[in-house]
Amino acid sequence: MLTLEIIKFLFYSIFIVLISKYVLVNTLRSLAETLKLKPKTIGNIAGISTSVPELLTITTSSLKGLFSASIFNILSSNIINLILYFEAVFLNKNIYRLKNNAIKTDIVLVILTIIIPILLLKFKIEMNILIVPLFIILYAFFKFINNNAHKLYLENQNQIIEKNINKEIKEK
Repeated sequence: MLTLEIIKFLFYSIFIVLISKYVLVNTLRSLAETLKLKPKTIGNIAGISTSVPELLTITTSSLKGLFSASIFNILSSNIINLILYFEAVFLNKNIYRLKNNAIKTDIVLVILTIIIPILLLKFKIEMNILIVPLFIILYAFFKFINNNAHKLYLENQNQIIEKNINKEIKEK
């Protein structure tokens, strides 16, 4: 019985990832490019679409009363994303970019998204619907900080990136 459940879990997990990767992300990216959206907007759309499997996992497990599984999902996802981010920085030899204050702010926010679930688990804070407003407030606060840091420290870089993208589009 347990083996069957594990097989079903693996099948559904792979199915969700494949749909997200090959259908959802590509469709959203094509739509964004067709609408000539800014690169940051396209990146945000792609980022949101790749988070859909996690959202489904968290929602499903929470509705079934497995709140700790949701916390572990968020925690492991954020740790993996942070590791992959640093791996990409080092592989692409972009270590100098870590000195940018907007990037530092992003890293601090990600570290906070790792620390918060650990604290929830450590202090055995009961997860229920009442904690949802707290997460919504935290999300809005993080988004506010992130947007302001990017406007303040990356505005020139965004303009350079857009110029290069427009140049590449004209060349095509």
